[in-house]
Amino acid sequence: MHRLASVAWAFASVALAFVFGLAGCAHYEVTRIYGGRVRAERFIDEVAYREFLVGAELEERGEWSAAAAAYRRALSDDPESVEAWVRVGAVACRIGADPSVAFAEAERLDASFAPLWRGRADCARALGRPVHEATSRAFLLDPEDEETALEHARSLVESGAIVRARWLLRELAVRHPASLTVWRAILARAVATGDLAWQHAAEARLSELDPRRAPVASDAIAAIEAALVAGDSARAAALAQSGRLGAAGFVGLAIVVGDPALAVTVAERVLAADPDATDVRLLGALAADLARDAARRDRWVTGVGRLHADEVGELGRVALAELVLRHGGETLPESMPMPTSNARAALDAAVARRLRLRGHAPLVTR
Repeated sequence: MHRLASVAWAFASVALAFVFGLAGCAHYEVTRIYGGRVRAERFIDEVAYREFLVGAELEERGEWSAAAAAYRRALSDDPESVEAWVRVGAVACRIGADPSVAFAEAERLDASFAPLWRGRADCARALGRPVHEATSRAFLLDPEDEETALEHARSLVESGAIVRARWLLRELAVRHPASLTVWRAILARAVATGDLAWQHAAEARLSELDPRRAPVASDAIAAIEAALVAGDSARAAALAQSGRLGAAGFVGLAIVVGDPALAVTVAERVLAADPDATDVRLLGALAADLARDAARRDRWVTGVGRLHADEVGELGRVALAELVLRHGGETLPESMPMPTSNARAALDAAVARRLRLRGHAPLVTR
């Protein structure tokens, strides 16, 4: 995606240069438009222009060697084309050749050409090398370019500058409020860091920008939570059923909103019908512990028996971890089985995040 965007960007700038240059070729100077900004630059030879467009089309089709040859032909007629040198370097990187000479020549001609540094960053990423220096330079040269800014944010995360990345993404949300790409990046970062406030904001904004977008797991979870907080357990149960949230997820949300009594009641009903519902049993034990019902807690914990990897999910694991911590333990043993993947994995993961973050919520029951 980045490569195609950069090729299209170069294509547009060259095309504009050619069109605007027809009136001023006697002075060998043209007007170019970069992202809405006007720059006066040199005139581009017609043959070089045509070969560059051929190279851009071949590159977009993935015909790297043919594209490289076209760019080289463009350079034979216009050896001072920064754009062509950048594309030669990018294509060389694609085919496993050394791009350094081409990039160095582009830098000699115009070190302030932002796509040069984006090309270097893309090449470094493809080769598994650090990209932060190149993305930083590209961003400083063209901070208004959305893709460059997003790539810089990604490199900040990779280099450990999480806070700076977060602030950059939030700044982009202000500068590009209608960009699906920006809000998707914000959502991905919020999910990765457990930032529920920004996760919900991003999901809401994406739903506004793209009404066809299917509701995500946390949209459904938020609606169920709201019903539980309002004390409407019947509506919460109906939403859980229509949203395909399992019994364990429902019990977990009742704990999250600070209603362990409801969690115990639901767990009791589920276990009466299915005594082998391990996640519900563990969550019920946690709810009973929170409700100071030691007898029921002990009965449910004892009923778990020996845990196996195919019997415990992420919610059960989170509940057991909190029970261990509440009673003097420090962490779960390394042999504790990991959760298995199932059809409700996304919903369960959303509830699990809320369970882990209960200590930061105002309605927490301890």
